Amino acid sequence: MKIVGKHLTYLASIAYSSGIPRSKIFLHSIAQGVDEYNMDELVNPYGNPGASFYGKTSLKANASFMRAVQIAKARHGATGYCYGEFNLNTTDYTRWFNWFKDALRGDPDCVFQALYNYDSMKGKPTVEQAMLDAMALCPANPQGER
Repeated sequence: MKIVGKHLTYLASIAYSSGIPRSKIFLHSIAQGVDEYNMDELVNPYGNPGASFYGKTSLKANASFMRAVQIAKARHGATGYCYGEFNLNTTDYTRWFNWFKDALRGDPDCVFQALYNYDSMKGKPTVEQAMLDAMALCPANPQGER
């Protein structure tokens, strides 16, 4: 996994040196086994840790991944973490609403979620409504960003 870490560091450094702020650069790897073999992929001076997620509990509950986030913050000033891709694989409104409310809005360390496989969610009224309802709880301009 070291080669993947070197590649992600290189790509993130190019983005950073091109003027993209660290707060907008996200690394994308897996969340499993971070302590054992994945730390280089998630921690570097240019980007924020991010991982794929297809589980039942949030990344915040993954102690190994959160250790990587804390190391990235302490060593390099990371601004948080992201879900590089995720899908709950359900149409249950309550599950989706609680996910958006708790995992994104309710977690200040989670600064971005990519709705990977959105085509599998689009046209599903319960999922779309859960997203809209959770978005309505968010401030219009979080942290003064544009």
